[in-house]
Amino acid sequence: MKVAAKKMLHLSLPQYTCMAIAFLSYQSVQSEVVYTHIDPDLILNDDDETTGIDMDLNGSMDFTFLKNIGTYETDWGSALKYFTALWCRPQIMENEIAGSYFTVGSAAYSSYLTFRPYALPENFDVDVMLSFQNDGYQLMAFRVFNEAGNLIRYGGHWWPEKTEEFIGVHFLDENDDYHYGWIRVTVADSAETLIIHDYAYERTPELGIITGDMDGTAIDDKTLSESININCDGKLINIFCHPSQNTGSTLFNLYDLSGKKLFTKTLINGANQIEPNFPTGTYLVICTLDGKVYTKKIILF
Repeated sequence: MKVAAKKMLHLSLPQYTCMAIAFLSYQSVQSEVVYTHIDPDLILNDDDETTGIDMDLNGSMDFTFLKNIGTYETDWGSALKYFTALWCRPQIMENEIAGSYFTVGSAAYSSYLTFRPYALPENFDVDVMLSFQNDGYQLMAFRVFNEAGNLIRYGGHWWPEKTEEFIGVHFLDENDDYHYGWIRVTVADSAETLIIHDYAYERTPELGIITGDMDGTAIDDKTLSESININCDGKLINIFCHPSQNTGSTLFNLYDLSGKKLFTKTLINGANQIEPNFPTGTYLVICTLDGKVYTKKIILF
């Protein structure tokens, strides 16, 4: 582990590899990884489907993911194009994602810059040596088809398929301290499906983290399932907090899939029933109990 400074350097991955060797000489400090396991995995495969990640489990979403499908016409003609794309974005302006810039278009017509998140391998350093960016939705992978349905363009660091690789992130906590972290993601079905498996961050501010590192505080939904059960009956959410497993109160939070908090309530041990009266759709429940977090997708109908 290495001490990191707040100033961001913007380097390509080859440049990063060379400079990281020199960076190893910096003084090491004690690290503590906070790791969160997601069970079941969060899966995006429908048009305009979104989900969010709360890195430090403080009740606010830090990063959002989106899968969408659309059409557009070129600036110089009426040819219709179809596309599918996977995106991620910082949910708040101060948060950042590791990636590289890419120029779209040509000088003959017009061009613009996009930012494309890296697909980092396991055991890769996420720290000050990477390039980070924090502006809007960032393109992980995309495909473009012509009117005949032929694939004419594609790209992104996550194209066409990546199995359990990592997004590097840099985010601000409620104390205005920055932390480095990773999110383990699979992109499958020629970039039609995005799966989020787990995530972690380094508790020490500005200290780098290695992708895949889970040593430290582990938050595992499978073990938490012994403490809490959640199920839905139409628009009624039934939650049972097992008194034998829970030593304190349980905080219930309900989010939409864009990461917006819609409802919060402190639960009692035993049976709880909540009827939030929201429209039919998919929502995310996050329950905090005994310093740990239980997450589950639910459908209200």
